[in-house]
Amino acid sequence: MLRILFVLALVCLPASAAAQELGFDGCEGKWDTPFTSVAITDPKRPGAYHVLLKGNVRFTCKDMTIWADEVEGDSDRDLVELRGNVVIDRPDLKLYADHAVLDRRSRNGTLFNVHGSSQTSHATPEKDQFGGMEPDFTFWAAELEKTGPESFELKNGSVTSCVQATPRWMVSGTSGTLVHNKRVTFKNAVISVKGVPVFYVPYIYYPINKEDRSTGFLMPSFGSSRVGGFQISNAFFWAIDRSTDATFYYDYLKRAGNGVGAEYRFASAPGSNGDLKFYSLKQRANTVFGTFATRSYMTTGHLNYGLGGGLRLVGLVSYASNPLTQQLFQQNVFDMTNRTRDIDFSLSGGRGRYSGSVNVARHDVFQGYTTAARNGNAPRVTLSMADAPIGRSKVYFGAGGEAGYLVSEGAIDNPATDRSLARFDARPRVNWPISSLPFLRLTTSAAWEITQWTESLNPLTGLQEATPLTRNLFSTDVRLTGPTFARIWQPQKSKYADRVKHVIEPTIGVQWLSDYADLTRIVQIDSIDFLPTGTRTIAYGLSNRVLIRKRAAEGAQGPVREVLSVDVTQSSYSNSRAAIADPLYLPCSTGTFSPVKVTVNGHPSERTTGQFWVDINPQFQTPCTLNASGTFRAALADLSLGWTKRQYIPGLKNFDNPDLADNFLNGGTSFRRPNGHLGGTYAIQYDLRRSRVVQQRLGVFYNSQCCGISVDYQRQELITGTFNQQNNRFNFAFTLAGIGSFSNPLGSFGGR
Repeated sequence: MLRILFVLALVCLPASAAAQELGFDGCEGKWDTPFTSVAITDPKRPGAYHVLLKGNVRFTCKDMTIWADEVEGDSDRDLVELRGNVVIDRPDLKLYADHAVLDRRSRNGTLFNVHGSSQTSHATPEKDQFGGMEPDFTFWAAELEKTGPESFELKNGSVTSCVQATPRWMVSGTSGTLVHNKRVTFKNAVISVKGVPVFYVPYIYYPINKEDRSTGFLMPSFGSSRVGGFQISNAFFWAIDRSTDATFYYDYLKRAGNGVGAEYRFASAPGSNGDLKFYSLKQRANTVFGTFATRSYMTTGHLNYGLGGGLRLVGLVSYASNPLTQQLFQQNVFDMTNRTRDIDFSLSGGRGRYSGSVNVARHDVFQGYTTAARNGNAPRVTLSMADAPIGRSKVYFGAGGEAGYLVSEGAIDNPATDRSLARFDARPRVNWPISSLPFLRLTTSAAWEITQWTESLNPLTGLQEATPLTRNLFSTDVRLTGPTFARIWQPQKSKYADRVKHVIEPTIGVQWLSDYADLTRIVQIDSIDFLPTGTRTIAYGLSNRVLIRKRAAEGAQGPVREVLSVDVTQSSYSNSRAAIADPLYLPCSTGTFSPVKVTVNGHPSERTTGQFWVDINPQFQTPCTLNASGTFRAALADLSLGWTKRQYIPGLKNFDNPDLADNFLNGGTSFRRPNGHLGGTYAIQYDLRRSRVVQQRLGVFYNSQCCGISVDYQRQELITGTFNQQNNRFNFAFTLAGIGSFSNPLGSFGGR
């Protein structure tokens, strides 16, 4: 018996050891049925066994689990073959194959007829994120070679982020690479939608990184317009790091030309961010729309950057070389109708009651398409000292001042219209609040203002010359607010409000400004130069306000909301020079009385707001301009309406030209399904005076779980002195998850 046991031990122990050696390094193997092993008789492979493991074979490793129906291999060889329901299971990656050949040491190898899924992020994406990264993606391949811990080579494969039973889209290619949590690349790639091939590219890069940002080409968008013809737009996105990126644009317009552009964005810290976009269009001549062959460019940018030490740099750039190109090719209403160019940068800061800023700015207003008026600062330095009590008294002292070079050109192409000069201005002041009762407030103030110009006007020739000019002015101001009348009542069983308050508050102010003899010598550029010296101004008004308070949860007092306010104001002047210089009432003022200005603001509910204002000329007893607007916000849609009217008033300066009378209606609405899959916008601008649609625009988007589509239609009337044409535009774009969409620099519907 001992001899028999000894012989069995010699045979079985090496075979059992061989079965364990057939497993993967660092993994524990289990199987349901007894293994079989056959000794290999090759003298060059002493002690080697051919082993077959069957029955739900499982190898449990630290980072993965490997499953198969059968595992077969030699105890002295690294390669093993796995057959039947082969599964490689990791927390973020799962592979399923018919069979595989793997290296037991490195766990690399080849899988055949494989499909898999990868989870790039544990976060659930926003349902309304157009073309955003999905948390999972799936792939198929006739052959997949695992070349490293996170890298694979695919042959005749496909990939998609639609994790549905029937994917809406997929990308297929003859060969490619997959780097987990980084990218998928394919050669000879075909993009299919609903199983129908729609797009071929020789090479495609598909990002699958966790950061939801990756460098690569965005999906192209397509369009057509009467001005530009067929248009295709594409962009390359460069994810520099988590806080900076750049986008490079290319537009092909069959009829108009080619456009290229670039955009840079950064966000360095909370409250510090910026962007800069440049776009150039090489434009062909168009006799129908009266354009010549030219190259135009547009630059826009914003900057808000904290420099530390209380300093902040704020900048704005909105510059277009050709306003006619703006009107012809821009698709949003603001840029389309904009006739200004701006460059404005300010550095500001302060400590305690002292603050200051340095501003460099240039503002161009086009008169037509070639000539523009320009004003700005190059630079202007402003300093101020906030009001503070003098000692323990109730008299407050403060001051403000500025110094700079003011730019003023009536026409940038005509040097004779240049009125630019340097100016210094300082204004110390004192004020005394005589009464600060809740129902009655009376304040008085006095100021001394000294202004010096480096140039002045010659009183005989009216020409500007390098002769300095100094002006000293004294002013006093008395303002009375009240008496305030208020009534509070509590509606019975009202769901709208638990308490209502009505406040009536009159105001009156009297200001006196000392006289200055050399008023005609001042080069008038801005409001400081236009001060109507030697005048008395009485400003008066009446304010009505209605406020409500709703009871909050658990009986607590809720917030107070102003539901209605009506303000009526007017001013009276001792001479007409003050009337035409008051910026609050221009350009409707005549004589010694300003227009009666009525302003109404309503906020009847949390979702509804409305505004209305009108200025009524007292001499002609008719409104000069009227303006009304309102918004309504609901869970599924937003609605906005606006109306502006400029009257034709014979005999009233600035309003006696019938060609300048306007009457416009503006409206817009946007809607969105609660799940974010479907939404859109509609906007219209209607000329009531001429009974025509100036422009209207309809944009609709649909986003599924893993892809999206947007359609944009726009109709625009182009009316200038040289042409009267209609321009129709149509844009179409689609996105795939992980490959974002974009709005081209010409303002197409959509977003990255």
